Amino acid sequence: MQTFCFEIYNASRGAIVRGLIAKPVSAVIFHVRNSGYPHALVIRQPNATNKEPSLPTGTNIIETVELKAGYNFKYLVIFKDTVEKIEVYGGAELATSSSPEPNLGVYSPLYITGAKFK
Repeated sequence: MQTFCFEIYNASRGAIVRGLIAKPVSAVIFHVRNSGYPHALVIRQPNATNKEPSLPTGTNIIETVELKAGYNFKYLVIFKDTVEKIEVYGGAELATSSSPEPNLGVYSPLYITGAKFK
């Protein structure tokens, strides 16, 4: 077995969004140090009537993904600087050390310690 590593990132610069798509529209808002505006990942189902969630003024949508209900989604987001705060809308939830694993979780060292993936 060989190990390969392309690049190493500090965990405070990103988050993992993973789980099942259940709600028509979800969003994860990242507030990043030295950035004048929040950044958003928007997740929506193809048949969603409301295609965009209410986002803070000036939010930069970094990506919009369209996925069917029940899809097992995994997404890694990495920024150039430290993530200082994360907000969630719709079906996304912040994963914490003390709560059960969410259906669509946002995993970040800001809110969880000792994370282990199944």
